[in-house]
Amino acid sequence: MTEERMRKIHKNNIRMQYLAEKYREKRYHAMSSAINMSGMPSGSGGEDNTMGDVDDAVDIEDEYRSLYYENELLIKEARRYIAQLPDPMLRMILELRYINGMDEWDVSLESGVRYKTVVSILCTHWNNVF
Repeated sequence: MTEERMRKIHKNNIRMQYLAEKYREKRYHAMSSAINMSGMPSGSGGEDNTMGDVDDAVDIEDEYRSLYYENELLIKEARRYIAQLPDPMLRMILELRYINGMDEWDVSLESGVRYKTVVSILCTHWNNVF
């Protein structure tokens, strides 16, 4: 397991949050369209883009699902990697940093380990692993 693969978990989570918001927007827009859907001219001069929003929502859902499954595999791989490490403090720091997506300051606060120590532990670990 590399640091880049660990970081990919958090990147995927951020992308999934973005996609979830875009999905909600598309679904809301498709459901709240002011266009008369009866097929009769509404006189508003509007254009029915509802199907485009639905198609976009389906594409977003597909991308989200793909990222979700990729992340599940990455998390399982990361947890197996972390579990085999002998140092419990290192395991906790790696779990908080990469799986929970916390930055070093938050890891420091959560773990009770000084910030500089957290940074040093992470740097030392990744420099010694590869």
